[in-house]
Amino acid sequence: MSNQRYFPFSVEFIPAFLCVAENMSISAAAKCLHMSQPSISATIKRLEKELGITLFNRSANGVILTSDGLRFLDHAKTITSAIHGARDEFTDTRNPTGSLIIAASTTVSEFILPPIIGRFIQRYPSVNVTLLVKNTRDVIQLIRHRDAGIGFVEGYPHSTGLLFEKFIEDQLVLITSPHYAKSIKTIDDLKSCTLLIREPGSGLRSVVEAAFGRIGIHIDNFNRTIEMGSTTAIKQAVATGVGIGFASRLALANELRLQLLTPIVISGLEMTRTLSWCLPSEGRREIERLFIKFARAVD
Repeated sequence: MSNQRYFPFSVEFIPAFLCVAENMSISAAAKCLHMSQPSISATIKRLEKELGITLFNRSANGVILTSDGLRFLDHAKTITSAIHGARDEFTDTRNPTGSLIIAASTTVSEFILPPIIGRFIQRYPSVNVTLLVKNTRDVIQLIRHRDAGIGFVEGYPHSTGLLFEKFIEDQLVLITSPHYAKSIKTIDDLKSCTLLIREPGSGLRSVVEAAFGRIGIHIDNFNRTIEMGSTTAIKQAVATGVGIGFASRLALANELRLQLLTPIVISGLEMTRTLSWCLPSEGRREIERLFIKFARAVD
């Protein structure tokens, strides 16, 4: 019986299409998917024939999506997500056992995941969970090399062979100690301060640097810059009057309620970011699928 009774094209061609679209290169997609370049090219041509459209314009420098290819890209992502969701829906949850390693950026690991993990191990006590706290760049590498099965990162990056999906939205807040809050009203006031900021590779730092660029300033423009390896360190230093800093509103609930820190509003420095899942595009273990399903269902 022909598959076309159910599908107008072969869905098994979608991973190759997505990989070529992400890398804009047949050779890079072949390396990522452990296939030969002729096999990738043949798969794309068969998909184009079945769809009746041209997905890529080809040149000596690589490939680029056509307008039809861009439209199909959205559908391909939706189909891939639906297939993963269907499999997740029927994951065996009777008595799972084993180990689960989660790698997450600071904000997610310190302020979002602990209650989710707590509820998960209460429901599935035979599962051993390890949470690794890393910056976004390191989380991506851990997932890529399969040293962790599930990742959470700041922002919405792109990386070959990995799938990124929105988890929640987060707001970044400029903070200072209450003693100095009234003296900081303009961008020039900001630049006269000591800036406390996360290390390179941190998702928070990337968002802050982009926001600075939009208003025409750079980290080097500040009176002094001190790099710190965690949000907690930045909050404590700001509270003692060392300087100003940025932190997730999710991480500031107690400090703002107790008035240990004061938020500052500077025109043009309003910042939101997406906190995202970082997952292998293929080959997820059942225990990883189970946690993904569980976390998505948590209010």
